[in-house]
Order: sequence, then C-alpha cells, then structure tokens
Amino acid sequence: PPLDKFQVLKFIKHLRQPEFQLKTIRQLALLAAENERNRKYMIEAGLPKEMMLFIVTCFKQGQIDGLEEALGILNLFKSLQLKQSQFFLENHDLIIKTLTWVLGCEMKNQVTVKSHTMLVLKTIIEACTSSNVLELVTPEFFKRIVEVLRSGITQQGINAALDVLLEACAWSRNLIRMIEANTVFELIELELSFPEKKTTELILGILCNLCSCPDGRAQFLSHRGSIA
Repeated sequence: PPLDKFQVLKFIKHLRQPEFQLKTIRQLALLAAENERNRKYMIEAGLPKEMMLFIVTCFKQGQIDGLEEALGILNLFKSLQLKQSQFFLENHDLIIKTLTWVLGCEMKNQVTVKSHTMLVLKTIIEACTSSNVLELVTPEFFKRIVEVLRSGITQQGINAALDVLLEACAWSRNLIRMIEANTVFELIELELSFPEKKTTELILGILCNLCSCPDGRAQFLSHRGSIA
C-alpha cells in the first residue's frame, strides 16, 4: 500500500530497536528514493531527525553499518526542509563533529558515502544560516575535507566540499587552519585536472581568500603549477 505518516512512525519505532535497525533503514532508503510524496510523509513524521540521531549513535559507538543508507536518505531532503527541524539548528556542533568522523571512516562504498556526507554537510550549513556553524570547527574538519578532495568523490560532492570551504573563509582562524591542512596545494591540483566551470569558480574564490594571508601566498607559489 502507498506510504503514509502512520507507517513512517511505525518504521521509526523499529529504528529504535537494534535488531530491526538495518532492515528498517534499507526499507526507508528505497521508499525515500521512490517519490516526493513519500519524502513528504517522512518529513512530517520527523524522519530527518531520526536519521541524524542514528548517524550520531554510529559515531558514538564507532560502527559503520547503515551509514550509507542513512546518509543517502538525508541527502534526499532539502535544506529548507531541514531548516524546519529545531534538532538540526540546536545540535549543529555535534552534527558537524559526527560528519567529520564519517569523512575519516574506511568503508566499502567510499566515494558514495563521502559524497553523500559532503552534500548533507552543505545542506545542514545552508539550513543553519542564522548561526555561525563554521566559526569554531576544528583543524581536523579541514583535514578531512582536503583528504576527501584528494582521494576522489563525485562531481556533486566536490562542489559541495568547495561550497563548505568557501563558507568557512568568513573567519580568519579558518583561513589559517585551511592553509595548515594544505588546502591551497590540493585546490591547485584539482584545478589542473580541468574541472567544470562552477568548480573552477569555487576554487578561485577559496584561493582568493587563502592568498590574503602570507602563508597562503607562500603555499600557492610553492606549487610549480600555481602561476599557470
């Protein structure tokens, strides 16, 4: 039968029982990808919050089973929809810490999982526009994003990562941490791989900010392809 809010609430009840978690998340992933109507009922029932709580629990327990599906579901919800959830607004520090951990995890479908993670991260930052979510991020946050750009993710994931880095440039402390994470070098490498126009615009926007610092300019000039 077609999905309704009552059925989603039943799924959420099963999510809270460890023996049913994986099976339930896989069912929800299929239903969320099916159509907008299903996603509407999921939002009404509070599923975005439950998915994020599941990912946070994975972080606290150091487990990775179900992460790919949970992030895939979250990735289907728009920033406007997440903005309506008080949970995302009030817990953005814990959420960013959790997603930073996911970016450092070793798992089977690395490219898919880390691309989804970057897209979810971008969506949450967009949803929390009223608060300075990137003001107090750790050096590890930038290190993980640079590692992901180096190891390879989807084009959508790359643009999401660059959007997050550009947003983070608003704070001078972040510029120093990004330079320390070797971001300048990796951005030049990425640009030399002939990316699409939007990616180039994002790269140059970030480099413009990083080169406002002496260390950023020094790192830029240390790359043999920088001037080219």
